[in-house]
Amino acid sequence: LKDGHTTIDFPKSIQSKLLKTMFGEYRIFIENIDHRAIITQVNPSKKDILPIGSEIISINNYPTKEYIAKFVSPYISSSTSHILEDISTSEMLQGQEGEQYNLMIKKPDGKSFKLTVTHSKCSETELYPSKEQSSNLIDFKWHEKQIAYIALNSFENKLIDSLFVYKLPELYKAKA
Repeated sequence: LKDGHTTIDFPKSIQSKLLKTMFGEYRIFIENIDHRAIITQVNPSKKDILPIGSEIISINNYPTKEYIAKFVSPYISSSTSHILEDISTSEMLQGQEGEQYNLMIKKPDGKSFKLTVTHSKCSETELYPSKEQSSNLIDFKWHEKQIAYIALNSFENKLIDSLFVYKLPELYKAKA
């Protein structure tokens, strides 16, 4: 339907077996950044092999965009193209244990290399860089030229509403 509300999911017995970021000795997290598949996190032992900011430029001999259009996007429900692109990119290597992907990766220094990865559990749980969770519901700080920064770190905790209202008088003083 492509309405963004209707989805067809795998049965739990299959969904629970799918791997998205684990490839044996590698953990690879990918995000859509400026319409490119960019590696944003890896396990610390592989950070020099797969530098953060590296781009996956092909998968199984298909240019990444073509691979996504043919094998990933048709199976994702989204009512907006940017959400479809984001989900398709982050899930483009999702598969069952044993599935193999031949990747061409372009490092931030411009050098490209081939890497073959196969889905299997990874024993390394730490990630680089680590994404530390903020313990504050709201982060607020001032920058130069009366620019205010506010981060709302939850949409589940109802207390955030009153904390935001409490910060409003200060926000009204900001130029940006």
